[in-house]
Amino acid sequence: MFHFKQLMQKSYWREKFRPVREKVRPYIEKVRPYLQPAVHRYRKVKAKAKARLYPYVAPALTRYRSFRARHPVTARVALFTATAGATGLLGIVVFVLAVRLGAFGQLPSEQDIRHIEQHIASEVYSADTVLLGKYFIENRLPSAIDDISPYIIDALVATEDARFFEHGGVDYRAWVRVLLVTLLQRDDSGGGGSTLSQQLAKNLFPRKNHGLLTLPVAKVKEIFIAKRLERMYDKNQLLALYLNKVPFGEKVYGIRMAARRFFNTTPKDIKPEEAAVLVGMLKATTFYNPRRFPKRAKKRRNIVLAQMVKYGKLNPAAFDSLSQLPVVLKYEYESHDEGLATYFREHLRLEVEKILKNKHKPDGSPYNLYTDGLKIYTTIHSRMQQLAEQAVASQMARIQATFINHFKKRKKAV
Repeated sequence: MFHFKQLMQKSYWREKFRPVREKVRPYIEKVRPYLQPAVHRYRKVKAKAKARLYPYVAPALTRYRSFRARHPVTARVALFTATAGATGLLGIVVFVLAVRLGAFGQLPSEQDIRHIEQHIASEVYSADTVLLGKYFIENRLPSAIDDISPYIIDALVATEDARFFEHGGVDYRAWVRVLLVTLLQRDDSGGGGSTLSQQLAKNLFPRKNHGLLTLPVAKVKEIFIAKRLERMYDKNQLLALYLNKVPFGEKVYGIRMAARRFFNTTPKDIKPEEAAVLVGMLKATTFYNPRRFPKRAKKRRNIVLAQMVKYGKLNPAAFDSLSQLPVVLKYEYESHDEGLATYFREHLRLEVEKILKNKHKPDGSPYNLYTDGLKIYTTIHSRMQQLAEQAVASQMARIQATFINHFKKRKKAV
């Protein structure tokens, strides 16, 4: 019968690994002459270190030996646990160093972080400066931090990273909170341990697949990138980068386009309850989409408002009134196939792409119609175009009716 005591005996493990030792012994004998000098040096260093450290550790060793004599099994379990813990800690250190040194791909350089580029939509304007449409991969228009309401900043910081203005990119207190509250007590109301800087790193430099190690590799990389971001940008610049980068679902990117899409307003003029809805969406853009799931969006909005109260960014009386309001949208959908001059815009797209083939940026790289935020001014007058399209639609309706009547008469004649 197997006993746990066997695990604590050296003889058990010696016999267990005897076949392995026999297999590797020939290879060890081959390399032994080359390793012998290094082994001698190691033993000398070990002997010196032992001689210096022994007076300090001797009392502890004496107590441990006395304890082991009285409680042999408990002592061995404690030694095994300590060894396993030290080995695990060493493994974590080695893993972090491997990520830092590029074993799982190089980290972004300071040059990459200093010159962050975001995809910005190009806009088409009429002769009377009315926006006709856009060309984009990511529907984004950037906003300066001064053009973003404090309601958005307060809601974001209170919900996603309450100590944003205090830490240097990594919040070690949040790690302790996650360990004690989320993992041990299984309560996720306290949020995660990632800071806004780490979330920004994740959005700027998407994660790569490393199999089972994908998540730990990504987390370690984001810590290093977050530290670099904090060194190279101030807090307001990081907030602007974050709010201009993050997706809000429905191919909408950045706070400016999100405010326009869902509330037909600007980030500067947004109301506190509207800001809370948009910040709440960041947890899961589809699940908390206010157009598709208004009840979920309202519940999440109230959680964001409660966080603002918790951190002194909103008074309780305002929370009581705002939390009762329904989520009222002024939804404004944008599509290349809708709006004024759709056929003209498609023809214009082809013409602009031809023109851009011979145009280059100051650094010599080619322009991209879909990512470089170009402003294209045309000779079309928006009001005249609107009237022309209305006239065509009206005339086509009459022509269609005439065609249907003519077709019916032909069928009766046959």
